[in-house]
Amino acid sequence: SEDLRDCGFTVIEAETADAARVLFEQHPEIDCVVTDVRMPGHMDGLALVRLVEAQRPEVKLVVMSGQWSAASTPPPSAAVLNKPFANVQIVQILKHALGEA
Repeated sequence: SEDLRDCGFTVIEAETADAARVLFEQHPEIDCVVTDVRMPGHMDGLALVRLVEAQRPEVKLVVMSGQWSAASTPPPSAAVLNKPFANVQIVQILKHALGEA
């Protein structure tokens, strides 16, 4: 997240998808959500993505994983980031998703 901050992004971090949901609801200024498919807690990253998409479809989504399966397929509206990745890749994906590239 320091690399993202260094590139001018404001980053709000959450340890779990449940915590991310609460932060998302508390911060209407959030314009992009980045999540891993596997997240600790009661919901995983894909459940978080579905919730964000249902509540605020204009929010950009980036989903990352090291292992994709039919059950872990993100919605077509989400950008996909395969692990492992270089920090420059996530910066490029975010800039593209937010229309800055």
